[in-house]
Amino acid sequence: MFEMDGQLLSIVTVEHIKLARAGAVIKAKLRNVITGSIFEQSFRSGDKFKTVRIESTEATYQYTDGNHHYFMDSRTYDQVPGTRTCSRTCCHS
Repeated sequence: MFEMDGQLLSIVTVEHIKLARAGAVIKAKLRNVITGSIFEQSFRSGDKFKTVRIESTEATYQYTDGNHHYFMDSRTYDQVPGTRTCSRTCCHS
């Protein structure tokens, strides 16, 4: 997974295309992890993006306060806030 233009993306497929004069292009089919939408994007040699590491943990819902939901990490007992958007996506995917 990586971040591009503020979106968290995973790679679905990759195709390497070699062009005669323009050099090589990578054509990738990407999935937005939050929305689930899939789109195609072309990349050139030298394009760089931030790699993202996702960790999964078991948590118990505690309560809602305004726009945040609070969860308790079942292992450490830490309370972790999440926004309504994040909670819907993370808990139901």
